[in-house]
Amino acid sequence: MGCRFLEFASEAPEAVRVSTVDVNSVALDTSKYDQVEFFLDVKQMVRSTKPNVVVISSPAPSHLELGRTVRAMEPECALLIEKPLLDTPLDDEDLRWCVENQHLVSVGYNWRHHPQTKRLSALKESESGDIKHLWLHVASDIKRWPGKQYVDPLREFSHELDLVTHLVNGPRLHDVDQRSDGRYDIVGTHSNGTWRVTIAPFSKIDHRWVKVVTRDGSKTTFQWDTSEATLRETYRDEFIELCAHRAGGLDFTSLTCPLMSAVQTTLLIDAIERRLNTKLGRTG
Repeated sequence: MGCRFLEFASEAPEAVRVSTVDVNSVALDTSKYDQVEFFLDVKQMVRSTKPNVVVISSPAPSHLELGRTVRAMEPECALLIEKPLLDTPLDDEDLRWCVENQHLVSVGYNWRHHPQTKRLSALKESESGDIKHLWLHVASDIKRWPGKQYVDPLREFSHELDLVTHLVNGPRLHDVDQRSDGRYDIVGTHSNGTWRVTIAPFSKIDHRWVKVVTRDGSKTTFQWDTSEATLRETYRDEFIELCAHRAGGLDFTSLTCPLMSAVQTTLLIDAIERRLNTKLGRTG
């Protein structure tokens, strides 16, 4: 559980016991979390606490693996698994597990909770017409990011690809290119038009924007609000939403990003990777 979620859990009035697994906990300022128990092993934590809600924000290669471990030990535990689900393509065994264990599993595509995404969702549902053309762009230098163990840019920058699956119906991949500077240009179609995602993972300047055209010809363009306060609220919203579903016995399919919705994003990422490998003559 990352520091943000530790704070959210500690602040929750219904929280009886808050624990985290962190192999570096001996180096943390644990005085900030005087009501938090620290463990070095996931299984030990689950056996000891029998949790109702678990957040998995480990390095990406272990996201789904740890989710499977916790769910096997506590079948009714609600899970918030950070994106991406995997650092490799989703295989048949993982897909089967997702289908059979999707109850109360949310995935951390927190940009779905962004207030500007909610504007776009309302636009999609408005009488003026569905989204016809959607273009999402993100640029940042992954080499300057804090932390370690980042995976490939397609997965680390997959919020934009997730917004495609979230905002349009039936997205299909048409083509993908990768320039010498690492920039991806991904284009596709959907039931009402086209979509495009451009990712510049080694850009020296950070910027993130979206352009939308609806079926009636109306145009919307804006820069995303990337302030710490706004992004913090997106993380808080996804955490509180999952806790409320667990406490209230609500239908898990009404989560903003239920597991099988994130699986659709993962399958899109896998298709992009396969198409690019084919074009570049790469194997794997």
